[in-house]
Amino acid sequence: MPDTKLIRALGISKDKADIALELTIKDALSNYFNTHECDIVVDIEDKTATLFWKVPQKVEIEEAQAIDPHVNFCDSLPLTLDFASFPKPIVDSCRRVFPRVLEEMKAREQYILWKSNVQKAVEGVIVDVDESRRWLEVDLSGQIGIMRREEWIPKEAHRYRKGRVFLFYVLKATLGRNIVQVFLSRCSINLPSVILKQRIPWIKFHCRKRYAGFKSWVHTNSKDQFVKDAAIAARQELNGEVIELILSSPLLSPPFPPV
Repeated sequence: MPDTKLIRALGISKDKADIALELTIKDALSNYFNTHECDIVVDIEDKTATLFWKVPQKVEIEEAQAIDPHVNFCDSLPLTLDFASFPKPIVDSCRRVFPRVLEEMKAREQYILWKSNVQKAVEGVIVDVDESRRWLEVDLSGQIGIMRREEWIPKEAHRYRKGRVFLFYVLKATLGRNIVQVFLSRCSINLPSVILKQRIPWIKFHCRKRYAGFKSWVHTNSKDQFVKDAAIAARQELNGEVIELILSSPLLSPPFPPV
């Protein structure tokens, strides 16, 4: 029953494929028996599914006691089916629904991953640029990201060509119809401080002002040499944009907002 080719193509682990199959079988059984309030236990290893019929809501007490004389009102009567004994409509339903469940799980997993990367800087390779240069596509290690023209740095736009590698600020991630979309920026005011923060996570950084491509003013609680070195590296990542570090005393300045 499991579509092994699809599982491999989506990169789904066996455990997750088993969960998808369990959900698919439960849905198929519920629809076939028209019993959506019935408890169903699926054992993938034993290849069995047990439905617990409620007495007398689903099975009349007389019918239930004919099967099990010890059944009383409000009990559940278990009915165990082997996968091999499933009627054809159940099998057909599983074959139809299972790929969709797998894709939904994969998309949800990707969405959770990229949701956790929002407000972070990630490396990506430009793989396509719109002919009218309204947007570009970025390969983020298998996930495609979109950077609209309004998020470009105009000064470096001539560098946006296929194969070029940049650091991008993750603006947001969305999920719709099993499609994960990741939106990127190079001109966000947060990008310089995020680059610095990812290099030196124990130091505070907050960019208070930025002319993207030219200069950023980053407040920090340290101007030690390793912080200055990180600023030089950030300047290289931003194609020469000047990073001015401004020492802010925690006693004189408001708390740093999260980045």
